[in-house]
Amino acid sequence: MTAAQIETYRDKINMYDVCRHVNIVELEDSFENQDNFYLCLEMHSEMTLHNFITTVKDDLEEVQVRNLALKIAQSLEFLHDKGVVLRNLSCHGILMSEST
Repeated sequence: MTAAQIETYRDKINMYDVCRHVNIVELEDSFENQDNFYLCLEMHSEMTLHNFITTVKDDLEEVQVRNLALKIAQSLEFLHDKGVVLRNLSCHGILMSEST
């Protein structure tokens, strides 16, 4: 890896330390060797927002949709306040908790 790539990965790791929020997956640990960086993220459900919507689309109520949209908006606002901008936000990258 180049020095610039190493610095980019370290910046991403530092971002996790700054961005601790109830609706953002938490970085548990990280380590690196000569060739790779490893991130250990908190254990989470494999259910994405896309899977959730396609599974329960006929049973979704307006209040549920509003609550999901609010949680996503609050998370994005938090990240933006910390100077983090997501360039690839999609329903495939949003994980759902068991309580949703």
